[in-house]
Amino acid sequence: MSGQPQMAKPAFDPVAESRRLLQTSRYGALATKDRATGHPYASLVALAPDADGAPLILISTLALHTTNLMADSACSLLLADIGEGDPSAHPRLSLMGQARKMDAGAVRERYLSAQPDSALYADFADFSFWRIEPLGGHLVAGFGRIVDLTPAQLLNPSI
Repeated sequence: MSGQPQMAKPAFDPVAESRRLLQTSRYGALATKDRATGHPYASLVALAPDADGAPLILISTLALHTTNLMADSACSLLLADIGEGDPSAHPRLSLMGQARKMDAGAVRERYLSAQPDSALYADFADFSFWRIEPLGGHLVAGFGRIVDLTPAQLLNPSI
């Protein structure tokens, strides 16, 4: 024993950890169903949280993920909090959901406050804002910290 008092680890709160990832992640891997082959297609997207924490994306109709979502709105989004050391030791959230095209006026300001560089192309005719409506989530936050979450646990209606 070193004589130093042992600090108790804070209790694991999967709801708080998932909501933190949804609020703070600025990039994620978006998986859509390829409209031509039916295979999963993953791409990197920039994110912003909507008022309740649901992810917002700004995507172009020139991108394959957008045309995939237009054909089938089912998608998955991987958010990760990667730091030093083994990436698998850091929290990550797989969010399953449905993508829904949004009216730009409803989310533009919120999105651009998180992604200010997107203002350069946010008003291009081929770009539109989409919201990923969570249907569920799978949080992996380290050894023994694996939890499935409901939409009510993921979203924060009080914000």
